[in-house]
Amino acid sequence: VDTSYGQTFVRMSGPSGAPPLVLLHGAGGDSLQWIPNIEALSRSYRVYAVDNIYDYGRSIYRQSIKNPDDYVNWLDELFSVLELGNNIKLMGLSYGGWLTSQYALRFPDRLDKIVLLAPAGTVLPIRLVNPTVLADVELHSIKVPTLYIVGENEKICSAQKAIQRLHRVAPHIKTEVIRDAGHDVTFVQEDLVNTKVLEFLTQR
Repeated sequence: VDTSYGQTFVRMSGPSGAPPLVLLHGAGGDSLQWIPNIEALSRSYRVYAVDNIYDYGRSIYRQSIKNPDDYVNWLDELFSVLELGNNIKLMGLSYGGWLTSQYALRFPDRLDKIVLLAPAGTVLPIRLVNPTVLADVELHSIKVPTLYIVGENEKICSAQKAIQRLHRVAPHIKTEVIRDAGHDVTFVQEDLVNTKVLEFLTQR
């Protein structure tokens, strides 16, 4: 798919008339990170697994990504080119979770629901310089229905402290702690994650 930031590679699956669900992978990877989840998700949704424009997948960038706004603008342009409309379900893993939160802050009217799977930064700081941690007012201002999933053994931050912070500053965000999992939550507990995500996406 052509965008002003470059060519974006997207793997599409699921019924062509089904509601759109966009998947954003973690840093240092590509859309194949969704292998454990794609079959279950594609039964009910038209799934778009995106290769980040500035990562190791098949996307080819033409201009540098310099800040979160560049990422968000690239995504918004991609959604328009794909003709996804304004009822998008957006799910991100790790770095993709942080990117999902950034998009939800800028373009909430285009989203139906978001899922943050062990998002890097976002709720609590991590060892990396980026991505950023959202301020209390930013977390509180996310109005798109949101599911936050984290493994109980998450290494980039304390799962317990992250849940406590969300309950304090953004109680409208639904939270799930997955037992016997860390940052590898989508691989080691794929069935449970798939169930929790699909339950959330279908709730009204």
